[in-house]
Amino acid sequence: MSRHSVATPHAPTPRLATVDILRAARIFAELPVEVLDRLAEASDRRTYRRDQYLWYRGDEGGCLVIVASGLVKVVLGRENGDEVQLAMLGPGETLGELALLDGAPRSASVVAVEPTTVLMLSRATVLGLMVDHPSVLDALLLSLGGLVRRLTEQTGDLVPALRRHADA
Repeated sequence: MSRHSVATPHAPTPRLATVDILRAARIFAELPVEVLDRLAEASDRRTYRRDQYLWYRGDEGGCLVIVASGLVKVVLGRENGDEVQLAMLGPGETLGELALLDGAPRSASVVAVEPTTVLMLSRATVLGLMVDHPSVLDALLLSLGGLVRRLTEQTGDLVPALRRHADA
């Protein structure tokens, strides 16, 4: 199997169902239905099998992803082949915010824990939306703030273990 497995694209989905998925995501919750309808048209729906990667660390980060159903984990690979889990995300949650904002490659890998369907929105679509709808920018900043807090706590949890290892 190649490094990049191909997700299963979907046949067109009723727009209302896609609008409901978008509305469930905190960053789009305050948008009027006509804006959500335009986003639904611009979105790309994909399905991933269990253990299939959505992307790998270092891949191009050209889209924001909203989990429609299923569960994904965000991981960092280690030199010994193990992985460190950074987050577990389910329906209504978003990922890809860092690469979306700075245009840099993906900072971590994402893998489906179970069969998972996602909506993808291009970087250009989301950046344009932030200009016209400040509530999206505000929600995205809150999401990034939560990410920084969670990673800070995880790092703090590692310090005692590192000290014990250094003292051994």
